[in-house]
Amino acid sequence: MNEFLQQLEAHRGAVICTTNLWHALDAAALRRFAFKVEFRYLTPAQAVTAFRAHFEELLGGAWDEARVDRLESGLGALPGLALGDFAAVSRRARMVGRAVDDGALIEELRREAGVRGTVGPLGFRQGGG
Repeated sequence: MNEFLQQLEAHRGAVICTTNLWHALDAAALRRFAFKVEFRYLTPAQAVTAFRAHFEELLGGAWDEARVDRLESGLGALPGLALGDFAAVSRRARMVGRAVDDGALIEELRREAGVRGTVGPLGFRQGGG
């Protein structure tokens, strides 16, 4: 760790690090980072945007206000959606190759988000340890 901190301080360029265990990092290490950014789960509106970006080609159809409202309501009922959930479900849906609809994809997103277990700030487990 000492070598890493020395190299970090001496480096003149940008260093980007990610972790799911930021709370386990030494305080001295955390001080070396100018920016600490926490990525949170998607809001319902962001989830609709992600849904459309990942599934529009697969689903087609009109993206009218009524559909967007239904999606926002359905996706908003799912706590803890992350972009990775959409990517995983999208890959799976394309591999299976069968017809899907909004409801089936929302159900798959619910299952995918459930794999993580507890819901808290993205990437961080609740309750320590």
